[in-house]
Amino acid sequence: MKVNKAYIDKLTNELNKYCFTAGSEKYAQEKGIGEITPDIARSIFTSKDKRIEFSAYVNWSYKEAQKIIIKERLRLEDAIKSKTLEFTKQYNQQYVIALLRDYADSIAWIMLKHDISAVRNFFLEHKKHSPLKEQNWESIQKSLDYFNKDDNQFALATDLTSFFQIGDLYCLNTKTGAHHLIEVKTGKVNDKILEAISAKDLDGFKQKSLELLRESPNPVKTSKQVARTLRQHQRAATSLKYRGYGSNKRTELRTGRDVKIHEEKRDEENWSVAVREVIEDMEKNDIKYATGWVDYCLFFAFGRKPLTNLDEAYFKHRINQHFKYGLSEEEAQMIPVFRHQGMLGAPTLTPRALLYSSNLGMEHQKKLITGEEFLLVYLSIPALSHMLKENGYELKLRNMKKGDQPYNDQLMRDLFGQNKFPVVSKQVDGESYDWTILSGTWSRIIFDFMAPIEVANYSGTIIEKSQKLKQQNNKKRKRKKKK
Repeated sequence: MKVNKAYIDKLTNELNKYCFTAGSEKYAQEKGIGEITPDIARSIFTSKDKRIEFSAYVNWSYKEAQKIIIKERLRLEDAIKSKTLEFTKQYNQQYVIALLRDYADSIAWIMLKHDISAVRNFFLEHKKHSPLKEQNWESIQKSLDYFNKDDNQFALATDLTSFFQIGDLYCLNTKTGAHHLIEVKTGKVNDKILEAISAKDLDGFKQKSLELLRESPNPVKTSKQVARTLRQHQRAATSLKYRGYGSNKRTELRTGRDVKIHEEKRDEENWSVAVREVIEDMEKNDIKYATGWVDYCLFFAFGRKPLTNLDEAYFKHRINQHFKYGLSEEEAQMIPVFRHQGMLGAPTLTPRALLYSSNLGMEHQKKLITGEEFLLVYLSIPALSHMLKENGYELKLRNMKKGDQPYNDQLMRDLFGQNKFPVVSKQVDGESYDWTILSGTWSRIIFDFMAPIEVANYSGTIIEKSQKLKQQNNKKRKRKKKK
């Protein structure tokens, strides 16, 4: 198997087609409407029957994309195992697997309606991904074939994604809105475990479990298998319980805590607009490298060419000059700069294929994810602190306290130092409010185009919610006193 530019070009063209355009194009062609304009799209989504019909075409498109991802993933894994994989330096095996995951993630994000709180909830921990054939793949493939026979249904194999760590399949019925996490189990022992779990009551479960352990040649192994299956079912049930579309409740599977998701009733500011403006100017003047600013604290460089070490070194030199850090050239090279396009298949980040296609267009999406263009990003914490101060907030760093959860996060270390916690605070009516902002927000600013000013905007929301909660608690205390 040869992995080179020609292979990557063909693969990305096919996946871009089936992940983003084929379903709507096929619908338009068969309905004889040429192009789906905003008015036509509005008529589709305001009619239940038309929406269901259109969704069937989208499901077909996702099924085709998944077939391509599975086929290429299995080919790649077989070539790695047989040591017959040939690749150019830029497109190594890690890159191709990350690329395939990124497109699978794109489909998953769309299925989850871009709900980042749900995405993060399905991701439990960083761990090494095993080859598909080591994941009971034959049974999973049969299950995919079964569930995907229905035109109104799409089942995604979760092992194809970077973040789904609960269930083997995530299945969405676009006609009924029903969604399911499915564990694929085979074998007589699993059949009996599922029979025990399906018992009407606890006594029935205990009885069937004891029968299973008595019959087992290895009771210790079987008891562990029962416990694992129970844990998988509990996680799936818990995640789906609070996963209803429109729900603002969630159970954090890592901690077991019930949390409330606060949604903003406004459009979030997005710095991809600044990138598009820079690109337009570059194309107009035939420039290969240019820089831009966002909120006075985020500095980026866009290149209409493959990234070189010299490009990155020059960008760090410019940062040192602009912010007047006074660093030597050697010291300036330690400035933390992030390769935006290098986050293919990164768990809990918006997939690059989806992010770039919706914000920068398909042409630049493909060039960025294939390395023909680059986007470098730097966030100045002193400048961000100044911007927040102008908006009435103070940003300070504090050392880790006893009881804090230590983070193992390179992004946080690069931005703030080892075990330093960024704390935003504000005085309101003589009361002090403060909150810690961890890696999720900073990742969205650097890698997901969230404008830095959103730190101030969301901080305002936090204070507003805190004040409302305090008022509610005061009212409750007054009612208790009256009683």
